[in-house]
Amino acid sequence: MKRQKLTDNPRRWFNGDNALRIPGTLEYDPASGTWLQRTTRDFYSREDLYYTASGRWILHRWSIRHGSPSQWVEITPGEAIQWLERSGYAEEAERFRRKLRRLS
Repeated sequence: MKRQKLTDNPRRWFNGDNALRIPGTLEYDPASGTWLQRTTRDFYSREDLYYTASGRWILHRWSIRHGSPSQWVEITPGEAIQWLERSGYAEEAERFRRKLRRLS
């Protein structure tokens, strides 16, 4: 994936090959009988999170519906930690929370 432009600011980009990809997770919803993405609570919408080599957080949103465009947006560290928690990555969220405290 080399250079990926951001949707909200096409002049900004990140190198996807050097970023840590954190895949979104699914959770079974017995009410609907389907698997839903934990962060979107939707069957069709998906998200992955990227942590770049320079310490930026990039959220990749897309839909499994044909023809839906994907989005690449930079989010704050706080938003990234919340995303990690909602996705079931509690240990990783706490590790990044501690890292943020050391930096401030």
